Amino acid sequence: VVGVVPTGRLPRREVGMLVALQVAMVLGGSLAMYLDSIAFLQTINPLMAPLVGVCEYVVLRKRTSRTTAGLAVTAAFGLVLATATEFTWHHVTIGGVFSAVAAIVAAAMFPVWTRVVIDRLKCDSGRLLLDVALWTLVCITPTLPVFDNYDPHLERSIWAFPITLPIWIGILLSGLLGFLMSLSIFIIVEHSSALTYGFVNLSRYAFVLILDLAFLDRHLTPRLLLGVACTVVSCTLYSMRLSRSSPSPAASIPQADHQALSPH
Repeated sequence: VVGVVPTGRLPRREVGMLVALQVAMVLGGSLAMYLDSIAFLQTINPLMAPLVGVCEYVVLRKRTSRTTAGLAVTAAFGLVLATATEFTWHHVTIGGVFSAVAAIVAAAMFPVWTRVVIDRLKCDSGRLLLDVALWTLVCITPTLPVFDNYDPHLERSIWAFPITLPIWIGILLSGLLGFLMSLSIFIIVEHSSALTYGFVNLSRYAFVLILDLAFLDRHLTPRLLLGVACTVVSCTLYSMRLSRSSPSPAASIPQADHQALSPH
């Protein structure tokens, strides 16, 4: 990585806020899983996209148009509708609900604050990711096993799980994919907006459901079909609106350079 990503120390305050948000995301999700509320977390996870718009207004005073807000709510509602049957309220605890909501709020705030840091420090997204990833690793390593079935007497304990070579390969691939997914957050936020990442995240969940239907024999129901359709259509319409509002490549060329490129 050295020689590819710019080096230099970044201010601790800005980076520390991103690290705190990412730690809250990880530990909140792990605690929700430990309290048997992971299905509830997965169900409300799509609400992260509308929350991003709220966080953008609170932090950046950036107003979202009614059309864009409607598309975000519709896309999120579609995934909630598609996955709401995968949990029962009998297994949801108060602590699990609190942990899940905290994780979702932190996930919504993370891309917004990423945009603040990038604009304030004028730093490269890859350079920022390295600092955030390293400090997040330092923070969660001592605490994560506590929330992840640490009791060695339990059958599902992480200490009783046999780690073979294929498992190690899977762990390494999972870490690599996780790093690339985190990098995509920083790149999308740097070159577009936090809300755009929210729509990308919704598209990812919809794509996972479609793959589940195609390859894992998931039962197709009218609710699932309607929910996925709402999400796909809303994300597509947002992408079309975003592409129309973006300046054309010719418009981004300075006038002198544009004249120089024109044939005489």
